[in-house]
Amino acid sequence: MCKKILGDRRVPLPCIKVARYAPELYIQTGCKVNTEAISGETREAFHLLYSHLSAIGFHCAHAVLKHIGDTIPVTRELLDGTSGFIGGTVFKGLTCSAFTAGLMAVGLKLGEIEDSYLRVMRMLTTMIVGGNALADHLNKFNRLLNIGNRMSKWFKKEFGSTICREVTQCDFSSLENVHQYIENGSVTSCKIIAEKVARQAERIIIHHSHFMIG
Repeated sequence: MCKKILGDRRVPLPCIKVARYAPELYIQTGCKVNTEAISGETREAFHLLYSHLSAIGFHCAHAVLKHIGDTIPVTRELLDGTSGFIGGTVFKGLTCSAFTAGLMAVGLKLGEIEDSYLRVMRMLTTMIVGGNALADHLNKFNRLLNIGNRMSKWFKKEFGSTICREVTQCDFSSLENVHQYIENGSVTSCKIIAEKVARQAERIIIHHSHFMIG
């Protein structure tokens, strides 16, 4: 969890270490074949849920992306790249994968990369002295960050939380919970969430695209 890594630090120094070692962790994981990585009841629960979702053709992130296919190009690579965003990211019940996909779509359309070292240094200096380092004008990335923050507030107001397990009231590692989720038809609620996120992402993209053109 980002909050646990960052803590109450003003300057995100721990995040540098995370970014530094993430590729190495990826390589270490990709080089191993570990069929016991998910085992026991958790494996059964994940298998049951994935089979159910596959049977009805629902995927949290893909549902959002397909709803806004006219706004951004939905390629095979994009669908493959977001395949892990399901059930709060690989069924961990963390950040809602539909919300993640919606914000990703907004970023694909509106996101910018800051390539000025001077502007980055100005942002970091502002952060250190306690100023508003996230102001839109300080960094090209900031505008999308602020859009995403507002989008998360909208999502939380609409659905009560951005955390999957809190929205669904289901622990996907529990076989009993998954059975209840399926029997109660709870995926219907997830479908509604995905569609609403897609519509919200579309509104944001259209609004800011017009603003940029203007």
